[in-house]
Amino acid sequence: MSRPARCVTILLLALGIWSGTAPAADHVVGGTQLRLRRTPAGGTLTLMLRDVAAIPAPGSADDPSTTGMLVTLFGRGSGEEASLSAAPGKGRPGWVVQSAARVTYAYVNADAGPGSSTLQSATLRTGSGLRLRARSAGLDLSGAEGGVAVRVEWGSERVCAVFDGAAIRHDEAGFFLGVKAAVPALPDCDDATLLGATCTDTGGSCGGTCPGDSVCGGNSLIGCSCVSPHQPCGDSAPVCNGECPAGEECSTTTGGPFTTCGCLPVGSMACGDLYESCGGGDCPAGTSCYGFTLSILRYCACASEPPTDPCGGDCPAGWSCVGPVPGMPATCIPPFCGGGSGAPACDGSCDGGVPNDTCTPIGGTCFCVEHCGGGEPYPTCGGTCTSPDASCIAVDGKCLCNG
Repeated sequence: MSRPARCVTILLLALGIWSGTAPAADHVVGGTQLRLRRTPAGGTLTLMLRDVAAIPAPGSADDPSTTGMLVTLFGRGSGEEASLSAAPGKGRPGWVVQSAARVTYAYVNADAGPGSSTLQSATLRTGSGLRLRARSAGLDLSGAEGGVAVRVEWGSERVCAVFDGAAIRHDEAGFFLGVKAAVPALPDCDDATLLGATCTDTGGSCGGTCPGDSVCGGNSLIGCSCVSPHQPCGDSAPVCNGECPAGEECSTTTGGPFTTCGCLPVGSMACGDLYESCGGGDCPAGTSCYGFTLSILRYCACASEPPTDPCGGDCPAGWSCVGPVPGMPATCIPPFCGGGSGAPACDGSCDGGVPNDTCTPIGGTCFCVEHCGGGEPYPTCGGTCTSPDASCIAVDGKCLCNG
């Protein structure tokens, strides 16, 4: 594969257009009952889900007696998450599997003490759904939750339900009861979905609501997500709101679209918050504040040495070398469009001096690229390009020149 073609491939992987990762099988179902009670000893949990069709065959890759089971609770008002589990293995404590008549998986652990994060019992049966108990409420229940979502996983299967709205019978400090929850209109069983987050790209910036004290951050290149402040500073990008030692604060150590975070003394002039005078920015020990360029965007970042051209100087004419940045190696990207209303309209201008470039949406971002001339339509894409070094490839539903 040529260097330009490899660059385009890396770019598309970074934008999430191509993926080789097999997703989990998500099943959104209704709930019969979710009962959570907090007591001084730990509390209790009872969960019953109906219409659970993801009952695996005994001995298969998703057999819970060999994969175990994980239950995650999501407090939609508090933003709190809690997990309980049943370990794999047959016997007592452990799983008993029945394959005759109706497939049944039954887990019992009488040794699960008060407040334990281990399930006390779980039953998964064809035609009857899922029922489980624990001697812990999981969530703190320090106040009304406003709704609780639950996800149960075994192997590659994920089953989720939401007890909110009319399904809530009691919701107060120490006690939550939800019954007869309808099947919610959810696209998947991901954390952000079950927490009720609406953090999305609103047209060039991220906005919406996040659970608890999480903050919505990101951009169209890396996507939008809710970031909790209750984690190490280095894990809280792109918001940089995580925890640091006393006397330090979470600061932006890399600006631009691929933010990184680090702890700096309180009152520091964070390098990543600067845009032109990068030399005056503060950085963690062993690094200095340097200026970097991404297409037409200049930003400051902490690095151990001044920036070089990690792409080796062989990016196509008009393209820029980016990186390496978190989650993506050094690669060449086409220029961004100028002005316009953004994706998906991509009605901006392309005035970088590259012939035949057109403002085109790729992965939710507007780039100036050349569309192939003639040839077979997408996805065959056998057309021609102005540059003899470029080739016509299929990208995001279009036939584009790779350099």
